[in-house]
Amino acid sequence: MKVHVFNVAISLISPSRLAGENDIKRILGIDHIPQAMKPLLRQSVLPQEAINPLAKQRGRARSLLMQHATRSEFFGWVINPGRQDELLRELETIKAEFYAEKQLLLDHYDQVCEQHLAALRESCDAEGFEHTDAFISVVSAAQPSKDYLDEQLRFEYLNPKTIELVPSEEGIVREGVLGSALHEVAQRAAQAMGSQTPKAKLSALDEIARKVEGLGYIAPPLRLIAQELKQILASVPRGIRNADYSPLHALALSQMLLRLSEESDFARALKNGQKLFDVTLPSDLLSAGTETGTETVTAEDLEVETQAEAECEADADGEIESETAVIW
Repeated sequence: MKVHVFNVAISLISPSRLAGENDIKRILGIDHIPQAMKPLLRQSVLPQEAINPLAKQRGRARSLLMQHATRSEFFGWVINPGRQDELLRELETIKAEFYAEKQLLLDHYDQVCEQHLAALRESCDAEGFEHTDAFISVVSAAQPSKDYLDEQLRFEYLNPKTIELVPSEEGIVREGVLGSALHEVAQRAAQAMGSQTPKAKLSALDEIARKVEGLGYIAPPLRLIAQELKQILASVPRGIRNADYSPLHALALSQMLLRLSEESDFARALKNGQKLFDVTLPSDLLSAGTETGTETVTAEDLEVETQAEAECEADADGEIESETAVIW
C-alpha cells in the first residue's frame, strides 16, 4: 500500500517569558527563589493581541486538516487522495495570510514593544509599585529581538512524497485511523451541539459525513457512518431559513450530534454492526427546499467555531507546530 506524506511546520512564539531571576532577587532584596515559585517569574513581554492574528492562521490550518483528515500515530495526518489538491491550495492561501500578518507585526514591532512597556508601567504606577523602573527594565530585556521574531515565525510545508507500507503495517494503520477519526468526530459533534441554529448543526453534520466518507478508503467501517448520515440528511431541507425548520428536524439534528459525541458507545455499536442512528424523518415533512447538498451557513449561523490557539506551552518561549499529512 502506498501513502503520500507531507509535513507542515507552523511556528509561533509565546508572548510571555521567564524574567531575569537575578534582577527579581535584587528588586525583592532576597538571595534565593524557591523552585516552586519560579513559574511566577514568567512575565508578559508582548501583548497577546500581537500574536493572535498569527495564531488565528495556525488555527485555520488545523481546522482545515480536521475537516479533510485525521491524525495518524504513525504518519501524522491521513486524508482522502481526492482532497490533496484542495488541501494544498487552501494551505497556500492560509500561508500567504500568515506571512502577511507576520510582516505587519515586524513593521510595527518597535511600537508594539513600547506600547506594551507603557501599559505595564501605567499598571504598576496605578498600584503604587515602588520598583517600576527596575521591573520595566527586566521586561524590556526579555522582549525578543525583531531578528528572532523573523526567524521563529514560520509556516512551511514540503511537497508530498510517497511511502510504501509493508503488508504487516496495514492493519495497525487502519485501526489507528478508525480510532482517531471517531475521536475527532466526537469532538466536532460535541462542539456543534453548542450551536443554536439548525443550519449550523446541519453544516457540522455535512462536514462530518464528508470526512468519514473520504477516510473510508482506509478504514471501511467509516463508510457505514457516512452512508447512514447521508441517508438521514437527505430528508433534511436545504436552503431555507432557520425559523422554517420543523421542530422534528431540529431535534433530529441534535440527536445525531449527541450520538456522534458519545465516542465509546458509538464505536461499540459500529464494531457490533448495530444501527448507528435511531432517527427517522419523513421525506415529505417539508416540501420546500429539500434539495440535498452542502448547506451554506452564514457567519451568524455559526455560534461555535474552532478557535485559534493563541497561547503557547507555559514552559516554552516558542512553539513549533509540526503537522504531517498522509494521503492514501
